Amino acid sequence: MDERIERFVELYQHMDDKVQQISYIDLRYDTGAAIGWLSEQKGQESSNDQGHG
Repeated sequence: MDERIERFVELYQHMDDKVQQISYIDLRYDTGAAIGWLSEQKGQESSNDQGHG
């Protein structure tokens, strides 16, 4: 399976009850992902940094 898909599946499994609050998951990074939350103002994002930098 593609590494990014595997990362998405792993990340999704840890989201539990927060899945409904997600606006987007950005997987374009080689070693991490950025999550955009519905409750955040436009232009802000939170990242799940797994070595991205």
